[in-house]
Amino acid sequence: MEKFPFVWKKGARPEDPLLQKQREEKAEKQLSWRRNREISEWSHELPLTPERKEMIEAAALVFEKQFEVLGIPWKAEFSLRLFHFFDREGFDTQFPESVGNDGFHGKYDITAVVEEKEKGKTLLTLFHEMAHVASAQKYMLTEEEEKLLLYRVGYAGVDVNSQNGGVDEKKTHFDAFNEGVVEMSALRMMIRYKETLAKQLDIDEDLEELANKGHAYKNCVALVGIVIEKLAKLEGCEELKVWKRIEKGQYTGEMMWMRDIDTLFGRGSLRVLDAFVADPGKDAEVLARNVKIFRYFQTDDLAEREQLQTEIH
Repeated sequence: MEKFPFVWKKGARPEDPLLQKQREEKAEKQLSWRRNREISEWSHELPLTPERKEMIEAAALVFEKQFEVLGIPWKAEFSLRLFHFFDREGFDTQFPESVGNDGFHGKYDITAVVEEKEKGKTLLTLFHEMAHVASAQKYMLTEEEEKLLLYRVGYAGVDVNSQNGGVDEKKTHFDAFNEGVVEMSALRMMIRYKETLAKQLDIDEDLEELANKGHAYKNCVALVGIVIEKLAKLEGCEELKVWKRIEKGQYTGEMMWMRDIDTLFGRGSLRVLDAFVADPGKDAEVLARNVKIFRYFQTDDLAEREQLQTEIH
């Protein structure tokens, strides 16, 4: 057995099919058990009313349509048990470490969504968390095959610790880029199907205006936009073509295109992208580094990029 028996969430294809089947069965049991344990500790969530169920199902249908556009076989699991709604007070009480957030994608795909007065804002948060759930995911069973560890979601991956066969959850690579892609994908889907969603869910707000002004991770979305614009210019193609490649990778795990970043921007550019922080808070040093990273991908001056790279690292 290899040292790190990797397990694809939706099924891998190792040399030994029987061994892989055994791993997957253990992984599914672990997922089910851990999901139930996670939910059992929540006591402030709102009931799953027909209206909330309808919102989940409407959003799921949009994802299915978008996957068809991208040419991706529909494999996302949008079980109702994965999505949980809270009012603001209940969310902040239940998750004191996430006070003020609109929701989160937690362990084992369990998600929490804050229900706002504006139904459209709640829907946008749901789309964002659903995009995380639908993202390509990879789990790892420890050598004892007793513990299931998530080490990749979309473009975000955690360090694999080769000393004990585990992962270092404190170090996540490309987290900001991943959040930017997830949010951009959610925004574009909600805007594309705004009429259908508004009619089905009886939403009065202008969903496109809400998506453009009220979305989360603005700095991450802006960074993804810059990367798309520059890659399209350097490759001599339309931005939409670049974006479709990036979005598809989020959900399929096909990420070889990222090598283009080092090829077109210069060696070390992926490390620069990795250094961007999604939520810098008021940390002046981190904020300044983020500004330099923006500039790094905006400039066409090779010498300036080289200088910025030394300053960033």
